[in-house]
Formats: sequence, structure tokens, C-alpha cells
Amino acid sequence: AAFAAARRTTEDIATMRGALRHMADVSEDPVAAAAADVEFHLAIARATRNDYFVRLIDFLGLRLVPPRNLYLRDQPAEAHQAYVAKVRGEHEAILDAIVRMEVSRARQAAW
Repeated sequence: AAFAAARRTTEDIATMRGALRHMADVSEDPVAAAAADVEFHLAIARATRNDYFVRLIDFLGLRLVPPRNLYLRDQPAEAHQAYVAKVRGEHEAILDAIVRMEVSRARQAAW
């Protein structure tokens, strides 16, 4: 995220925002939400201008962000909703730091 904050373009920001919107749109479907989450991470990787990061995130795919129903399977709907809200907040913090080109804050938000 730090490299993305230093190197991002307005096109990168639009792609990241689109991925976050897609995550919100499909938040009720854990598998689709995880796929959208991977797209967000791929957008960040692309913004670094480092093909190694892109290939790593592409390789990890859903291993990086498994669908929440795998580890929250026996939990009530409220637990799923709380998780979605937590992830959304974390991702918005990362995006905000990248948009503002705040390298250290992006690094910290992604940690």
C-alpha cells in the first residue's frame, strides 16, 4: 500500500474505488465479496507499478482473502455483518491514505 500511495494515478484510484463499491454491492454473498476483495488488492498491487506485487496477489487470489463463510460458518448473521463493516472500514482507511499519497499511513493501514 505504501508503494501504491507513492505511485498511484487517478485511474488507479478509480479502479480501487470501483472494487470497494463492488465489495459493498455483493457483501451479502461471501464468495463474491471475497472475489471483489481480491480485485481491490490487485488494484493496489497494480498501482505500485511493480509486476512482482501484481503477480504475487494474482497468485494468492482467494488464498489471500478467503470467503468469510469458511471461518464464520457457524456464526450468526450479526457476526458476518460486523466482519463486513470491519473489513470495509479497514479498506477505506487504506484507500484514503493512498488517495492522499500518505505513504506511512498507507503502510500502517495495510498492516
